[in-house]
Amino acid sequence: MRLITFFLLITNFIYGQQFAAIGTKAIPINFEKTITIEKPSNDALDSILILMKNYSSINNDTTLLLAKRMLVLTKSNSKKHFYINTLIYAADANQLKGNAQRSLELSKEANELVELVNDEELKGSVYLFSGKIAEKSGNYENALANYLKAAKVYERSKNQFKQAQSYHNISGVFFNLNELNKSEVYQNQVKILAEKLNNDELRIENLALSALLLMTKATHFYNENEDELSIEILMDTLNYYFNKSAVTFDKALEIAKRTDSRKMEIVLSNNLVALLLNMEDYDKAAILAKKVEILATNFGDNDLLIQSKVNLSSVYRLTGKLGKATKYGEEALALATKSDLERKVFLSNRVLYELYKKTGQFKKAMFTQEALRTYDKKIGNTARNKALAEVEAKFQNEKKQKEILELQKTNEKVKRQRNLIIASFLIMVVFGFSWFQFNKVKKERNDKMAFAKALIFAQEEERKRIARDLHDGIGQSLLLMKKQLISTHTVTVANQQLITDTLEEVRSISKDLHPFQLEKFGLTTAIEDTIAKVEKSTDLFVTMEIENIDANFTSKTDIHVFRAIQEALNNIVKHANATAAKVIIENKTKETLITILDNGQGFDHELAIAKSKSLGLKTMHERLASIGGKMKITKNEPSGTRVEFRILK
Repeated sequence: MRLITFFLLITNFIYGQQFAAIGTKAIPINFEKTITIEKPSNDALDSILILMKNYSSINNDTTLLLAKRMLVLTKSNSKKHFYINTLIYAADANQLKGNAQRSLELSKEANELVELVNDEELKGSVYLFSGKIAEKSGNYENALANYLKAAKVYERSKNQFKQAQSYHNISGVFFNLNELNKSEVYQNQVKILAEKLNNDELRIENLALSALLLMTKATHFYNENEDELSIEILMDTLNYYFNKSAVTFDKALEIAKRTDSRKMEIVLSNNLVALLLNMEDYDKAAILAKKVEILATNFGDNDLLIQSKVNLSSVYRLTGKLGKATKYGEEALALATKSDLERKVFLSNRVLYELYKKTGQFKKAMFTQEALRTYDKKIGNTARNKALAEVEAKFQNEKKQKEILELQKTNEKVKRQRNLIIASFLIMVVFGFSWFQFNKVKKERNDKMAFAKALIFAQEEERKRIARDLHDGIGQSLLLMKKQLISTHTVTVANQQLITDTLEEVRSISKDLHPFQLEKFGLTTAIEDTIAKVEKSTDLFVTMEIENIDANFTSKTDIHVFRAIQEALNNIVKHANATAAKVIIENKTKETLITILDNGQGFDHELAIAKSKSLGLKTMHERLASIGGKMKITKNEPSGTRVEFRILK
């Protein structure tokens, strides 16, 4: 029965282009001119950066020469983005050449300098490159942290292309850690953005990793079900995944050749060799592996060259040419060790372990096996995996918080302005009517609950009617008056402004009398809007932890919950002498729990009993009682007051 092991060879990801945007005033320039130029203009420096970008996907040696020259030319330039961009290209070229220490030095210098400039795009580029360096050296925690930082930068700057490349690199980290589900989640984001932007580079990245995921899923399926399913079912499933993977690779290669991207062509060809080995097409795999070795050697990328040698070692082992297999495996290991590429060291040891066992070199096999165990232990480290999960969870939580803030922004309306005289009069009328009805209710204690409920409903209907009359009556009359005065040219600027201000005041009072957000957007949004307005119009700092309760109550019940919370906040503003407050709304199994805390002067229990005769607290109690709720007021720790509403669902 075939043994599926080649998926461990697959680590060639197409890393997102990590360099910052380059100026648009570039001038024609070539390699010879760059090497000899002494005092280039900023436009010329832009052109050289473009030249380096083009060579970075064609010939790494030329990129390295250009980068060395540019480091000299841009060191003292006042525009630091030239030098920082060059540091990135130089570090990338040095890493590909195997100069790991020099690459780390250049990367560190770029990270230090980029924090001193106000350039989000450049910061994102440096974060992406730092993640790439960390990932290649096996520091996945650092790699993931940098990729997530880059994703946040590009999300803020709305650069969806770079955001997609950040997601692709995050997907690659999770792929290397064998967390395929998480890898697929981020890769799906890349696919969406690639089609939205109609970008071939993103399409290649998405197709490449999608093909790897298909191949790896096939090997996982085989290894997990080898002892339980028949060979026919296993082989049918493998062939299904392998064929889908091959089709996906072919699509990616077609785009890479059409766009003349040599590096991507090498990456994809290396991965295709691994797929051919899985499909046992050894002749085709051998031809392609030799071709890729030549391409990688000419390109000057050690990472790709090591992978091609690992692939050749596997080809020769499976075809019985053990001498050649050992030669290529040991060359790959030596080059990976020199280049400080931890993952490639592991892959080289993996193929050599099988060879040493097969050729009877058991001492070497034991030594290699120990190296493999060390790497596996590191990859499976629980503490490290927990740290990675926490880094990603923080990123996801920040995204959710941002979405909530944006939703609140869209629901915010124009600022309220009040006419104090009219507002006081209307409030006195409303509360006078409520007090009259309240005294009447006291005489009929047996009907207290039913009458209170009817009273509150009538009050809200009255508020709604007054608000509507203000808007449709007085408001429309003022608007008509304004238009008539303007049409007859008898209105002064001062009178026109007075009418405008009065109109705004009438509208504000109308909105304050009846919360239109409650009917339009629901109870949860209305509460959030009220809290935001309290914080905005007072010195009180209010925080909130609010779960959605739109489905907990009926439309008639919503207003009572809203008014109770509104009254509690008003009490804090008027009486608590507090600097901070917090509103917590929780969905329990059988009830909704609302807690309102402040850090004010506190609430004495005896005073609470005395004040319970006041209209505000009494109305809160009656409102809650009418909908089957309870109110509790206690002292908050270390200071202030704690008000709890418990309402049955």
